[in-house]
Amino acid sequence: MKNFAEYTALQFTIRELHTQIINPRFWIGLSAIIVVLALVGPFYTFASLTFSGRLVYWAFISGVNYLVGLSVSLFIGQYLYTKGLAELPARMISGFTSGIPIAVIVWTVNNYIYGFDMSDGLGFFGLLGYCVIIATAISLMFYLFSLETRKTEPYSNTPISTDANKNSEPAFFRRLPVHIGKNILSLEAQDHYVNVTTDMGSALVLIRLADAITELEGIDGLRIHRSHWVATDAIAKTLRKDRKLQVELTNGTALPVSRTYAQNLKQRLAV
Repeated sequence: MKNFAEYTALQFTIRELHTQIINPRFWIGLSAIIVVLALVGPFYTFASLTFSGRLVYWAFISGVNYLVGLSVSLFIGQYLYTKGLAELPARMISGFTSGIPIAVIVWTVNNYIYGFDMSDGLGFFGLLGYCVIIATAISLMFYLFSLETRKTEPYSNTPISTDANKNSEPAFFRRLPVHIGKNILSLEAQDHYVNVTTDMGSALVLIRLADAITELEGIDGLRIHRSHWVATDAIAKTLRKDRKLQVELTNGTALPVSRTYAQNLKQRLAV
């Protein structure tokens, strides 16, 4: 089951959290940050707490806020994205939202457990403002970074050979969960995953879009966007919305066609 997951915001969040938690680099990096913060003692913690107290404080603040903020950001962002909101605004809104529980946690720990206020007299809403701005900026930074990793990061799992049997079904079919069938309508790139839509449902597969298209050799389809591939038989019609070309699939989904791939679409369909 590791190569695919249900296309829901909750499943997406759980999967990404699990990926973080089992990664040793996450714990090494988090530990290093905690030690540095304990040594430096920012936000009045140097004067207010002993070194051991600072270690405990920053371990709790850093660990809990990271996991809570990441969970909220992933869930809200994925939910908005599945509802049709573009990826960039979805990430910015999710980042902004994740700053709210972070501010609540910091305020509660400081004022009711440790008994000091590190918000420099700004009060809770001042602290909240800082938290949502920082969380939004971090979310935007990760989005910009992901644009590059989508192009450069290799697919980590062993590729499925497409040369063993030219007469067999496409290699990509072996990655699909049984319950969605094999009648693929479209593929959509999502970070390191591809959302596969068939006439029976959808699922996420851990693979780059370019590699998925390669493994679909023999299936009549075409790329219409940096993030979208569609099966030719699944195209019901083309249309324009706000002067932008789109294709409507047989399941009623409308997908954007970028200028880079528009001419190829027109030639294939004689639009």
